[in-house]
Parts: sequence; structure tokens; C-alpha cells
Amino acid sequence: MLRRNPEDARSLNFLGYLLAEHNRSLKEAEDLVHRALVAEPDNGAYVDSMGWVYYRLGRLEDARRELERAVELTGGDPIVREHLGDVYRDLHLTDRARDQYRQSLARDGENDRVKAKLQQLR
Repeated sequence: MLRRNPEDARSLNFLGYLLAEHNRSLKEAEDLVHRALVAEPDNGAYVDSMGWVYYRLGRLEDARRELERAVELTGGDPIVREHLGDVYRDLHLTDRARDQYRQSLARDGENDRVKAKLQQLR
């Protein structure tokens, strides 16, 4: 899709998020997601992707800022809340992390990964 339309925001975001999820080519991921955000700056999924890229880069305060915004933009998407919980956990904001994981599970109670993260915080 990017070959036909190199500025397709959806494809840019997808590829950037995929790279971040696999913790690969993070600078390229950042560039791809940035380009998607230029096209759609208030797209909650894209803001989440940038937050996740920042998280993988170890830029926790930047990740926190983006993911807090993404939670608002997505209406509390459970994956976005999980990502924000991971950031809070790594910032040693345990109560906030626990809250995000619980809210994630309230929307997706079958997510064993989030259940395990919550259990580790106890």
C-alpha cells in the first residue's frame, strides 16, 4: 500500500506500530508514525502508536504524555490503557499502573497478559 500511496496515514501507522511492537528499527518507526500524525494529529490509534514507540525508545515521559492523550482520544481503549499501565509501572507509579490495568480488564476481561501484569503488581 505504501508503494502506491507513500503518505497513506493508516499504512504508515500500521508499519510504525508493527516495528515498535517487535522492538525493531525504532527510529524508522518513529518517523513513520510521525508522518501518520501529521496527516491525522487527533487519531487516538496513531497517538497510541507514538506513545508505544517512545516507550520502546525508553523515553518514558514522552510516552506518558502521548498515551495519556491517547486514552482520552480513544475513550479508554483497553490496549491503550495497557500501554499506559506499562509506562506507569516503569515510572514506578504503581497505583496508577494498577488502575490502568484494571480499567483495561474492565473492557477486555479475557486478556491474560494484562491479568499477569496486574498480578505482578500485587
